[in-house]
Amino acid sequence: MVHLHYQAAESGFPSVRSIEPIGLYLSQHWHVVAYCRLRQSFRDFRLDRIQHLTLDTETFAARPETLQDYWATEAKRRSREKVVIRFRRTEVLPALAQHLLDTRHQYGWMHDQSQADGSVDMTFLVGSLPYLATWLIPYASGVTILEPPALQQHLRELAKRVYEHWC
Repeated sequence: MVHLHYQAAESGFPSVRSIEPIGLYLSQHWHVVAYCRLRQSFRDFRLDRIQHLTLDTETFAARPETLQDYWATEAKRRSREKVVIRFRRTEVLPALAQHLLDTRHQYGWMHDQSQADGSVDMTFLVGSLPYLATWLIPYASGVTILEPPALQQHLRELAKRVYEHWC
């Protein structure tokens, strides 16, 4: 059994959890998916939010659920919105362009469609437009939002906040 003091992003103080891990994965941060005895359900814990961890001698029977089961359940639970952007690699520094290509999977990327002018239309299914906007803002003129218009508004608001802070 694993016992941990966990600081959730939305909580002001850590909670004590006893968990039965089923797997680890990397998505910008390391995560452990585990059955949480406190919540009586499977949960996703970011490793960098674990303040203290102990192991004891208590054992538990392996559960039949896998990481793939957990992700499939989460995908059904969370609504997703289709986003289409046009990416012009030549508009950004090569390292930044490569970063977009390397990290797109973490933001709900589904597929690409090459355009005659060398740009690429990228389709995503996302759960949070504001979250996606924070990822896209560094690409500035290298990205055009084709849909939905609400994402353009989130980017405008972010750009305004950056401008007001620095200018």
